[in-house]
Amino acid sequence: MNFILLRGLIRHAEHWGAFKKQLQQRFPESKILTPDLPGLGQESHAPTPLTIEDNVAFLSAKLSSDLAEGEWVIVGLSLGGMVAAEWCAAAPKAFSKVILINPSSNLSSFWHRLRPEALPVFLRCFITSDDALREERILALTSNLKNKDETLILSWIKISETGAIHRATFLRQLAAARAFKIQHFDTPCLILNSEKDRIVNPQSSSQIAAYLGARLETHREAGHDLAIDAPEWVLNYIKQFVA
Repeated sequence: MNFILLRGLIRHAEHWGAFKKQLQQRFPESKILTPDLPGLGQESHAPTPLTIEDNVAFLSAKLSSDLAEGEWVIVGLSLGGMVAAEWCAAAPKAFSKVILINPSSNLSSFWHRLRPEALPVFLRCFITSDDALREERILALTSNLKNKDETLILSWIKISETGAIHRATFLRQLAAARAFKIQHFDTPCLILNSEKDRIVNPQSSSQIAAYLGARLETHREAGHDLAIDAPEWVLNYIKQFVA
């Protein structure tokens, strides 16, 4: 059993932080890949696609040799969940299981997919040229339980210093997310969401779960970034789901 982990809007693969190591501890024999979406991190040279489908095409080509061997589970957080869902629809045999974390789709209104109070925060992040301030603002929005963690903030600032996030990348990813239309797929699916998510209304996950006939589990206190706020909770459900 191997894993692909996909991050969300304007986040690098490095933002998985300790979660990748924690998952590896649960699955010591597994290969775990954390590819960047085009336009970010190691793929910052690549144009940021305007559609989720083109994100899938990019990653599918990039990882084709890895996916050719063994059994794979894909885990997508937020925008990464859109990519994971589209990938499962486009390539039904690529993954044995899929886990979507705080996803959203066209099944919900735009303001459920991105809460009205979240958009100005994101926009303010790109008004400032201060990397530290931007990362503090993003963590304050995405985390409910670790938003005062100085070590975490410093690690995110370090990531931003080694891989700048451009306004165009943010706007193009936002356009891709807004245009995304979920398709039904048969890959067994687990959805994890946060009742107190301040970016995506948790009803978005409920609507996707109903549409797909997927299992839905809800954390009562964590924020949008469940991998940061409640890693053990997430890992326990992944372990149970893929067993």
